[in-house]
Amino acid sequence: MLKNLKIGTKLSIAFLAIVLIFIIAGMFFLLKSEQALSQAAFNQLESVRADKQAQIEAFFTERQSDMQVLLDTVALFRQNTFQQLQSVKESRKRELEHYFHERLYDVTVASKTFSIAQALHQFDEALHLEEASKADTRRSIEQQFHTELNRFTEKEGYHHLFLIAKEGDVVYSTAKVVQLGINLLNNQALNNTPLNRVFKKGLKGITIQDFSPSVLSEQEHQPVAFFAAPVFKAGELIGVLVLCITPEPINFIMQQRQELGQTGEAYLVGKQGSQTTYRSKRVAKNGGAIEKVDEEISQALAGQSGTKIKMDNTGLFKITTYAPLNIPNLNWGIVVTFGLEESLTLTRQGEKKDFFAQYITEYGYYDAFLIHPKGHIFYTVLHESDYKTNIMTGEYANSGLGQLIQEVLKTKKFGISDFAPYVPSHREPTAFIAQPLIIEGKIEMVIALQISDVELSEIMQQRAGMGKTGEAYLVGSDKLMRSNSFLDPVNHSIKASFANPAKGSIDTESTRAALAGETGSQIILDYREKPVLSAYTPIKIGTNTWAIIAEIDQAEAFAAMTKLKTWLGLIILIGLAVIMGIAFLISQSIKRPLTHLVAVSQTIAAGNLDNEIIVTGKDEIAQLLQAFADMQAKLYSVVTSIQEAAQIVDHSAEEIAQSNLSLSQRTEQQAASLEETAASMEEMTSTVQQNANNAKMANQLASSAKEQASQGGGVVDTAIKAMNEISDSSQQVTEIISVINDIAFQTNLLALNAAVEAARAGEQGRGFAVVASEVRNLAQRSAAAAKEIKGLIRDSVSKVDEGTRLVNDSGKTLGEIVNSVKKVSDIVSEISAASQEQASGINQVNKVVMQMDEMVQQNAAAVEETAAASEALKERARNLKEQVAFFNLDEEALPSNSDNGPKRKHPQKKVTQPTHSIPSPHHNDGWEDF
Repeated sequence: MLKNLKIGTKLSIAFLAIVLIFIIAGMFFLLKSEQALSQAAFNQLESVRADKQAQIEAFFTERQSDMQVLLDTVALFRQNTFQQLQSVKESRKRELEHYFHERLYDVTVASKTFSIAQALHQFDEALHLEEASKADTRRSIEQQFHTELNRFTEKEGYHHLFLIAKEGDVVYSTAKVVQLGINLLNNQALNNTPLNRVFKKGLKGITIQDFSPSVLSEQEHQPVAFFAAPVFKAGELIGVLVLCITPEPINFIMQQRQELGQTGEAYLVGKQGSQTTYRSKRVAKNGGAIEKVDEEISQALAGQSGTKIKMDNTGLFKITTYAPLNIPNLNWGIVVTFGLEESLTLTRQGEKKDFFAQYITEYGYYDAFLIHPKGHIFYTVLHESDYKTNIMTGEYANSGLGQLIQEVLKTKKFGISDFAPYVPSHREPTAFIAQPLIIEGKIEMVIALQISDVELSEIMQQRAGMGKTGEAYLVGSDKLMRSNSFLDPVNHSIKASFANPAKGSIDTESTRAALAGETGSQIILDYREKPVLSAYTPIKIGTNTWAIIAEIDQAEAFAAMTKLKTWLGLIILIGLAVIMGIAFLISQSIKRPLTHLVAVSQTIAAGNLDNEIIVTGKDEIAQLLQAFADMQAKLYSVVTSIQEAAQIVDHSAEEIAQSNLSLSQRTEQQAASLEETAASMEEMTSTVQQNANNAKMANQLASSAKEQASQGGGVVDTAIKAMNEISDSSQQVTEIISVINDIAFQTNLLALNAAVEAARAGEQGRGFAVVASEVRNLAQRSAAAAKEIKGLIRDSVSKVDEGTRLVNDSGKTLGEIVNSVKKVSDIVSEISAASQEQASGINQVNKVVMQMDEMVQQNAAAVEETAAASEALKERARNLKEQVAFFNLDEEALPSNSDNGPKRKHPQKKVTQPTHSIPSPHHNDGWEDF
């Protein structure tokens, strides 16, 4: 439809279209601006939401890191306590074992002294004297021994010393606590007493009798222990030495308070028969029989060592370490305990707060808990009502802390509870984190921290980029607040939300979508029933899902857009009126010169290059007409030149085609010759390479022969050494035979002398003479045999020498063979190297010939391509002549074969100028501009 319209109409329509485009562009810009502002607002909210999400995740990640640091610290405290208890246990154990070994040493050494044996003997004799002299004799003996025995008892710290005769009579006692002369074996009252038992064992050897209630006298009621050793005089058992001790030395060792703090203690247990009793005093107990034997006591008395955490009968948790004592005849164990709370709540010197109190202050926690795997809370910083309760079975078992502890005990991993009112903390909403301390795969305790909501609210109320009505907050799965609201802190703080869920809950499209696991942004009505831009996403806090919401009022977010719409409407109306007026004036000024230019273009299209072009004015249209006139003149000149060039190119292409044909034939002949040369070189290369390989194989065989000859030489050298050693051995055997011969000669002389002496003895020496004669005969036979062996060895030596000479000759001959093989190997190596060099040289020549062959083949292909191109050029020149013949030129301008150059006739050009002087437009008549 537009093809039939005049240019003026088209220009008007074009300007109207431009105006319409600007209007559409304005509306599009307005729409895009609105979308961009909306998107920017949503992007800002999403950025805030992502930032808050990252901060919340980082907050709980830091809490988990804090918990790990706390676990490591508690584990270190535990390890230090265990090591400290181990040190106390081992120290006390060494002291006790040393103490008892010293007592055994004392009784052993004392029982072997002369004074003890003498005293026991004399007291026993005095006991069996007549009554008239018994008392005086005993006093005399006591004056002699009592001072020494009493000093020994007091110096070594013994309670009593007893001397008991082997018949069972108590003949002496330092403290006179037992009736002297009483018989332990015959007295029914003393039949099963500790003193009776230790006496019976003492008759057999050194022994110890464990502590038992004393029955030595009516005045003594404390338990005592006995050490006994047998006493001998002149190798005969005469009685038993018994030493007695009380528990005071042992209590002194066990009651030392170093490294035991306020709640630690160390004590001893022992077992006689089926009864288990304490062997030292305790802080909380006075000793005596143990009604309930704890596991650690049973294991210690069973010879086992270990360390564990347990709750005692007072309700306190303690770390307990135990071990058996290595004391002969005693089944004792040592137990060391330390309060678990005291061991883990260390207070640095000069400070009032313990470690956990300082920790929650520095890291912003509300409280810290240490909980036994069975649920007992044995430590908190604040000592609220949950302290010393059972969080799993007590009144707070259904609280967030109770449920969290049950969870981490099952998973054995870090856990987080959701915010919920916690009764011990004044029903304030609070959350907990907890993690078990696992030692060797076993949970020893659970550490829990109570999180304050202050830091979460501070994170969510950071208002950078939020404007006046923007806010970010957290909502839990119960639709209640997990951080404080900025716009409505009265009803929508954490505390107010849990206190009054009807007013404090938030149930909007965003919270529902976020809690359903969706992430996005939209315009909704918030909890104040106002339209807001809302960005939301879920966040996992442990096993709980929260919603992060970032919102800003729609009115504030789109305030700039409203102003932009008003100004853009005014600008569009004013621009429309101005553009339509200008469009009419411009269309008329363009229409007239273009009509003239169309007429001239039609004549040029018909092949006429001699047209009159009228140029008026100096605007761009006038410049276009002038340029069109110049183009016509230049086109006339170019067409003439093209006709001349086409004639020349046609003639030259013919000559090039003939030359290329001749060159192609010669190149093909040269390529065939080079192919034959390359084939010959290939055969020569193969032959030379085969010769080089044969030379190389010969070199290898020569080297192998050389090595085998060298090995043969080594074998001959070894044989020579062996023959020399045989010769040396034969020489030594000869010397040995000479010695045997000398011995036989001496034996013969001795036998002869013996026979002479026997003859002198007469009848008494006849038997001896017979023996001497046999010895002489034996010596003579030995001499004869030695002489015969010596001859055989001399003959062997001569043959060995001959063999040695022959082996030496073989070695020399083999050495000459080795030298000859070495020379042959060297010559073959040189031949192999020369063959390799020859093969390498011929291979290089072959490569050069192959390259020449390839280059000639390429030249032949290039010549063929050139010939084909010449034929194409000739055809193109013929086509060019036919095309140029379309233009109407004078006959004088046409080129001829006899002329030196073409003659040209330029077209007429009439340029009409206005009456006043108008400068010609600047232009370039060069070929490049055309």
